[in-house]
Amino acid sequence: MPCAFAGRFLTATKFPVGGVFPDYIAAADLNGDGNVDLVVANFGTPSHKGTTIGVLLSKGGGTFQKAVPHPSGGSGARCYRSGGL
Repeated sequence: MPCAFAGRFLTATKFPVGGVFPDYIAAADLNGDGNVDLVVANFGTPSHKGTTIGVLLSKGGGTFQKAVPHPSGGSGARCYRSGGL
């Protein structure tokens, strides 16, 4: 939530994260545009196989593009570590 001023927050905004049961989130500038992007590890469920890593690129001003889901390459995605991508 963006901070309106010290000690107060604006109303929360929800963003679809490209999967089910989001478990972890990381914030980093993934594409070098100077804006902080989000990466979400979506754990999935027994009835919804195929855990994903959702990437939400920033549009600036606290808004994000639609999440792009990527297969996690395993089961039960739990975390993400940002670095030089």
